[in-house]
Amino acid sequence: MELLFIFTSLVLFLSFILLLRKQSKIFNKKLPPGPWKLPFIGNLHQLMNGRLPHYTFRDLSRKYGPIFHLRLGEVSHVVVSSPDTVKEIMKIQDLHFSTRPQLLFGEIIMYSHSDIGTCPYGDYWRNMRKVCILELLSTKIFSYMQDMFIAGAETSSAIIIWALAEMIRDPRTMAKAQFEVRQVLKGKTIFEDTDLEELKYLKLVIKEMLRLHPPFPLLLPRECREETRIGGYTIPVKTRVLINAWAIGRDPEYWHNPESFIPERFDNNHIDFRGNHFPLVQEEECVQGSYSA
Repeated sequence: MELLFIFTSLVLFLSFILLLRKQSKIFNKKLPPGPWKLPFIGNLHQLMNGRLPHYTFRDLSRKYGPIFHLRLGEVSHVVVSSPDTVKEIMKIQDLHFSTRPQLLFGEIIMYSHSDIGTCPYGDYWRNMRKVCILELLSTKIFSYMQDMFIAGAETSSAIIIWALAEMIRDPRTMAKAQFEVRQVLKGKTIFEDTDLEELKYLKLVIKEMLRLHPPFPLLLPRECREETRIGGYTIPVKTRVLINAWAIGRDPEYWHNPESFIPERFDNNHIDFRGNHFPLVQEEECVQGSYSA
């Protein structure tokens, strides 16, 4: 029994030393700030608080800033909750962060990462993107169709549920939306896409819903392909990047009265959710799916 205890202690000690040596190169770099990490588990204990991760990440961003570092197990993560930093990652340095981490979910559920949401950056991903843009109704790639079905169905149902919930809470908004629908579709038993284009106020409602309740509160993780710098901080290779779209949509620096449902804030405003305006950042595959649905 005593020998077993000594052996176990020795193994744990050597594992700890190896972990420290593995992390020493990273520690010497100027990483984004973040909470203290425990051996082996890193910051996992801070996510075991019974709250949704994007709530916890927003609280941590208030303490450590719009970009902060976590280690979940032995995997390095950077969490972003600033539109300017998102623009740096998704547009200015997009090639550095264009690939996805190889997760068990993508291996088992998504047919060995054959879908556009989890496949690594490369020729296959570029071809899938072309299919996504030019051949929305193609049946060539089953996992692609699964992507579009899941994204479209989940996004559309989420939009309807949250929009109805917010309008029920705000009778004024409900009345304006109902009046517009009755005016545009008055006397029609069948309506066309051109009729939907006339529902201007309903579009404002959808935009405001996406701001407050994005279908993906945390965008699909990205992975740094080669070491780079963001905001003066080093982002090591293989670091996973999590973008907190939920927190960005409620940032008082960019939105007046951010916790309130006010569709009129988008009136005469060209902000959209197609990836061009980062205070309203959404998962690209999710948005494409919502259009196809």
